[in-house]
Amino acid sequence: MNDEKQKVDSGGPACETFMNALQSYAATYAVTAEVDRGYSAATTNGKELVMVDLVSHASAAQAHRTVEDVRTSSKSCPHLTATLDGGSGRMNLAPLAQPVMGDDSAIVRIGTEQNGAVVLVTTAIAQVGSTTLVVFDFSPKAYDYGVVDQVTKQAVTIVRNTSHG
Repeated sequence: MNDEKQKVDSGGPACETFMNALQSYAATYAVTAEVDRGYSAATTNGKELVMVDLVSHASAAQAHRTVEDVRTSSKSCPHLTATLDGGSGRMNLAPLAQPVMGDDSAIVRIGTEQNGAVVLVTTAIAQVGSTTLVVFDFSPKAYDYGVVDQVTKQAVTIVRNTSHG
């Protein structure tokens, strides 16, 4: 669980909301448990890192609020700067209009630049009941919506089957 509220150096309140919703800030989004896993994906763009966060919230309403805050704040925050992993970094956000996965979902492209390195991130957050799934694809060459779409759909199916099975 993320017990530390995220701050931004520039970008304003919408950008802080985006960072805290995407990182599932425990106090704001009533997070009760979180599991993170990382994988490597071999794609036409080369090797990409895929991270999956499974987050349990106290209620379906809190999970929905998390998705809604990511969707709304990403539209109001075109770019931000923040301290990322010990160094200052810039993020450019572009929300994508895609079909809903799970009960609700949002997808955002995030271009990051830190210490001269550029990483292109495609991320999806999907709600299934009182759970949110956050899938990140990190690529040095291209935004890869296909990997995020595939992994998110599979994760939604697994969570639905597990919680109703």
